[in-house]
Amino acid sequence: MKFKKVLSVLTCATLIFTASSPLISAAAAEETDYTIVNPYECVDWDKWDYYKANLHTHSVASDGDLSITDMVQLYYSKGYDILAMTDHGVINHGWNKERETNGIFNYFRKAEPMSDSNYERITTGSDRNGRGMIDIKGGIEMNMAVITKTHVNGYFTEYGQGEWGKENDYRSSVAAVDEAGGFTVLNHVGDWVNSNNFPERSHWNVFISYFGNIFNDYRSCLGMEIINNTDNVTKADRALWDELLQVVIPNGRNIIAFADDDSEYISDVGRSFEYFLLPENTEENVKQAMQVGNFFA
Repeated sequence: MKFKKVLSVLTCATLIFTASSPLISAAAAEETDYTIVNPYECVDWDKWDYYKANLHTHSVASDGDLSITDMVQLYYSKGYDILAMTDHGVINHGWNKERETNGIFNYFRKAEPMSDSNYERITTGSDRNGRGMIDIKGGIEMNMAVITKTHVNGYFTEYGQGEWGKENDYRSSVAAVDEAGGFTVLNHVGDWVNSNNFPERSHWNVFISYFGNIFNDYRSCLGMEIINNTDNVTKADRALWDELLQVVIPNGRNIIAFADDDSEYISDVGRSFEYFLLPENTEENVKQAMQVGNFFA
């Protein structure tokens, strides 16, 4: 438990410095009142536990190489506790449920659901000392057919099935999921900004303004990936994230950082992940933590 407490102090200190730094410079010019919000305030460090998660996962239901069963089993075998399937244009209603796929990815192959017996085994952890891996429902990656890769993950949503998306547009998907009552996360924005090749673009006002307006307009857009897989396309996204925090914090909101595999192949699994701090590993607790930010990425 000492490790948990020390880690919490270090993380909170880092968060406080990051969150307050733009406001400190403003205070140098004039007095400013501000409040520091600690996303770990709810955590009982003596009783809660860590749960490893991946929230960006693909299968043969879109452009993944593995079946739904094999991809889920792979994460389970590697000790994960939380998994969201987010196939392109395909809503996950459950690993063991039939899903409507799209011809753009599935003309020659079928995405078979997991058997009920395997679903029961994995979600209850019957062969893992009772430590089950939970199935996050309503997961989907939207803008499935755009060339510019303006991909947005939806969670706990019924929007996006079969929607091709619009080029150079994150806002429409965010707005639609917001209206449907779900949540979104912006994926690998460095792909669109092209900041992996030109890091200075992370500091361009045109991008800061564009994403800042989305985050200010839609509280249901929880955050953005600051690490995607090996960090090749997102290596400058943490700089953009810092710029965006300076835009949204004065309006009383945070941008939560996510790190996920975006897995399509076996080799993608286990490269980027979150550790959720929860009293119990349930879908509802994960949903709440995604909104508050009581996890490490």
